[in-house]
Amino acid sequence: TEGRHFDVFLNDLISYGGQTLVIAVLYLLDQAHFRGSEKWLTGVTAMYALAATSAIAACVGFIQIRKSLTRHVNLSALPLNWKYGKWLAGSEILTWCSSIHMYLYVAAIWLGAFATGELKAAQVLFGPTRVIAYYLDTVLPIRFARKSAYGGRNAINAQLRTVLLKVAIPLTLFCGLIAAFASPLLRIAFGRQYAGATVIL
Repeated sequence: TEGRHFDVFLNDLISYGGQTLVIAVLYLLDQAHFRGSEKWLTGVTAMYALAATSAIAACVGFIQIRKSLTRHVNLSALPLNWKYGKWLAGSEILTWCSSIHMYLYVAAIWLGAFATGELKAAQVLFGPTRVIAYYLDTVLPIRFARKSAYGGRNAINAQLRTVLLKVAIPLTLFCGLIAAFASPLLRIAFGRQYAGATVIL
């Protein structure tokens, strides 16, 4: 809302990029057999990695918005927030219900835990795209609203073309490469037991 798009991207990068980096380091420590047979990458250490990087991002986020905070509560803003926020809430609920998160639960109920593991493995390999997607999910509605207010539909169309060229095409290429090399990537990242997720990926 303040137009500080780089700060938004930096925060997502710290959280999601940090998770990727920490888990990759733990994986490499396992592969190098650092300190003998001790396991570095486990479910517990992975959860700690997620929690730690999210906590760091939250602290950085607090520092980023500290000048925007006030000790006084403006109650007149609540009706305006609800007028705008109710549509976002509905959109988020529908998005979640039709997203990979819901399919993880459905797969576990109907097919068992291993099916959920295969779906999650596919999701993890597409993970880097989520850093950009979360950033755009925050920034684009604000930019499009401003373009609409000042330039009308033509301005939005121009902005949309820019986004498609700069973001959608590279992301499509990345996803295409992941799909093309699905089988070896799954074997390298998760082991042969996840080879069945190739078609899903």
